Amino acid sequence: MGLCLGLAGLALTRLGWLRIQLDVFSAFTIQAAILALASFLGLLLPRFKTLAASVLFVLGIVAYGLWPALPVAADGAAPEGAKRIRIATFNIDDEDGHAAPRLASIEKLDADIIVLTEYDSSDSDFASGIAKLYPHLLTCDQSTGCDVAIASRYPLARQDGYSGIQGPSVVAARLGPDYANLLVVGVHTSHVPNTTLQFEELSALSKRLGTEQGPMIVTGDFNATSQSRLVQDFGKSLDLTQTAMLPTFPAYFGLPQLAIDQMMVSSGIVKLGPQTGGSAAGSDHIPIARSFAIPTSR
Repeated sequence: MGLCLGLAGLALTRLGWLRIQLDVFSAFTIQAAILALASFLGLLLPRFKTLAASVLFVLGIVAYGLWPALPVAADGAAPEGAKRIRIATFNIDDEDGHAAPRLASIEKLDADIIVLTEYDSSDSDFASGIAKLYPHLLTCDQSTGCDVAIASRYPLARQDGYSGIQGPSVVAARLGPDYANLLVVGVHTSHVPNTTLQFEELSALSKRLGTEQGPMIVTGDFNATSQSRLVQDFGKSLDLTQTAMLPTFPAYFGLPQLAIDQMMVSSGIVKLGPQTGGSAAGSDHIPIARSFAIPTSR
């Protein structure tokens, strides 16, 4: 029974390729795979098949949720002709007004640039705290409902033409020539189950980003996993590589199950180390960070 449910669940997660409205089920691809594998292994045992499958399923879910908390190896050095940069993304869910724990979590990530979603500039405690960590901050027009910010240790030049697109909340900025004019794009799409709206948002953003030149990193809360048609279509349309697979939501009980915070890079950008998960610090997401080498030689 469990094996049938797991396989049926896996089939259900692929229906988004037939109708985009059904892409919401792709969020549970990992859980369906764990159920199918646990049930199959349980069937191999001579006794207590159901009990064994149930235990294995629970252990698999717990292990997946603990993945972001595992220790990771140190970053490698940037190759010759490239510069290292560390990028993070964090949906801070800034509703309870407790800025200090989130700021401590951000500081521990030691990122050069961090994309903040659900950012609220009216939270003076958080705004002043993030300014101490990052001297350069770009936000979008919050009067329009946009809630994304990019905080950086290095000067940023805002890229125009994003606030007017009929797409998700977006902030885009470029670094200087020292980092090959790297374009950093912070994204926050609409919530599920509005998959049709999400598809329209990401299609509009893809069209706008398609006019950009040079290296690019797109990161933020996509409200969709890397197994979804939404994320895969978006990445393929811009020839971006997915570099973040850690589950980030919901962070309750320290066992996130859905990898809906994405980090995609353009061709030529090289991963220097493993992806790293941070502390949720009261948010319903955990932050993720990763270091990259940006080719700078001409």
